[in-house]
Amino acid sequence: MGERRKGEVMSADTHTPGPWRITNAGLNDDGCYRHQIGTYEKTVAYTWLPNEHNDAENEANALVIRAAPELLAALEYLVAECDCDMDEDYNPHAAPLAKALAAISAAKPGGGP
Repeated sequence: MGERRKGEVMSADTHTPGPWRITNAGLNDDGCYRHQIGTYEKTVAYTWLPNEHNDAENEANALVIRAAPELLAALEYLVAECDCDMDEDYNPHAAPLAKALAAISAAKPGGGP
């Protein structure tokens, strides 16, 4: 795994800064209730599901999206503050830290699957 030092800054954010909020945007043309997620100035996403799906699932999706900026910031803070060896033979926290790094990468342009 790559070398990393305590306090190392990750790549600059390119997403709309949080906190994000959820507003109920009402019914779409198909009669599906949708949620609008974003800041007061900018919408970043809408969620809605076809009628056969549960509204609770739609709300849960909106909550995960709303939390994205805070989750990313928390992972970046954790990684920056962790002063540890990334060699799994010596550090029991290397695998969880690698997952955090992979999630951060997936949230950045060009990262993820």
